[in-house]
Amino acid sequence: MAKYTTYDDLIEKYLEGSLSEAERKDFEEQLKSDKLLSEKLSERQMIQKAWIKIDQHDKVKRHVAQLIRIEKNTIQSRKTRWLAAASLILLISISSVIFIRYNPKGDERNFQAGNKGSTGKKSELIIRGQKNEIRKFGSSDSIHKESSRAHYLPKDGKTFISADTITFSWPKNSLKERLMIFDENWMKVTDIPLSKDVTEYKLFPSKLKAGTYNWILTPNGAKSQLIIKE
Repeated sequence: MAKYTTYDDLIEKYLEGSLSEAERKDFEEQLKSDKLLSEKLSERQMIQKAWIKIDQHDKVKRHVAQLIRIEKNTIQSRKTRWLAAASLILLISISSVIFIRYNPKGDERNFQAGNKGSTGKKSELIIRGQKNEIRKFGSSDSIHKESSRAHYLPKDGKTFISADTITFSWPKNSLKERLMIFDENWMKVTDIPLSKDVTEYKLFPSKLKAGTYNWILTPNGAKSQLIIKE
């Protein structure tokens, strides 16, 4: 097998599929006896899976946001049509009152009878329908709200000192299996398995040195960055 400067270089070539057939077989044989190489390959594959999850989440998030914008535009268009229809009905009603006032008495009785039997009832039904539609769609904006990461702590860029106990927390219904912490070069520092009902994890002082760290909740995909100072 050709000599590579680091395990990372060799692992990247293996994952990219750019090793020759002979090099690939030698690499897989080395995995059986080289524990460090095997651990580094597992870590690299886990990071890759986590980033795939995050990318999928971002695509879904953008799609949902687009659907929300379409729905809002549709609702606004409906409201505009309803208001125009209600204004037209009001204008017809005012015109009818003016016409009755200046019409001869004989015609007035006929007009009033016809109005009560048809136009009045239709207007009432139309207005009642408008109210029902507005009631039906009025709260639509509150239904389609984009999911927020605000309840995942610590927030992105949060700064701590080395003596602090760092609390990681997330909503109860979040999908989670592991809390993984990486340094600023994305080298794994710690990997914590999580039980189903756990909603927080406390990392006590001295577990992390001063520096910048990235944490990921898998397979949920929630991620953030924190800073520890002396």
